[in-house]
Amino acid sequence: MQRFPIMAIHGSASSGAIWRSLKEQCAGQRTVFTPDLMGYGKAASVALPERPSLAYRASPLVKGIRRHGPVHLVAHSFGSSVALEILRTIPHCILSLTFYEPVLPAIFKGGQEEQDMKFLGDFVDLSRLVSGASPSVGMESFINFWDRQGAWNDLPEIGRNKLLRAAPMVYRDFQEAISQPEGIYETIECRLPTQIFVGQTTQPHARRMADLLLQTAIPHGELTIMDGMGHMGPATHTQTINGAILRHVQESETRAMAA
Repeated sequence: MQRFPIMAIHGSASSGAIWRSLKEQCAGQRTVFTPDLMGYGKAASVALPERPSLAYRASPLVKGIRRHGPVHLVAHSFGSSVALEILRTIPHCILSLTFYEPVLPAIFKGGQEEQDMKFLGDFVDLSRLVSGASPSVGMESFINFWDRQGAWNDLPEIGRNKLLRAAPMVYRDFQEAISQPEGIYETIECRLPTQIFVGQTTQPHARRMADLLLQTAIPHGELTIMDGMGHMGPATHTQTINGAILRHVQESETRAMAA
């Protein structure tokens, strides 16, 4: 059975290195692409247009997929916004989707529950803090929001300094994700094998975004709650998440062969 490549996309204030262990685990068996999004890692110096655009951010990955052929998309956090833009652009090149806590704040614009507009407002407020006069206040709020109160203070100084340098790009990520038009995810109508993971101890925003994505765009997808995990599950529970990703990818290929 042919084993197709995986393209694994990182989230905000991160890089493709978060998926290094997945790539190493698949060495010799399956190709795993772990690109750095523009603004991060080896692509930190790439110039971005003044106007935030998920389509532009996704464009190098789209070109890569077109060059190498069909892939399974894996994404964490904001990376899922990029992954869905890829799916909208080249749906015929995507074999399956695996998302860990997709961050899609624009999806709240079409939500029908009272909490949806509050959750959208929380992301707008958080983005303003990140872009404010004090990067340390903004990034402390960002890290504590996605992890726990006091998480920022527990980081070593070198880690905090690295995150402070990422603040402008984190704000850019927020802009790109929030500016997506209302109803955009309803146009996807995805029937691909899809697995969404949400950490048991995470923010309620994450569970709601996953639920809305399944309701609006991927009705045949599956949601799994990961015991003892928070938003950074791919970093804190690497082997468990890698195993779950590979099971989903392999099952997708097995079903495709049997069809």
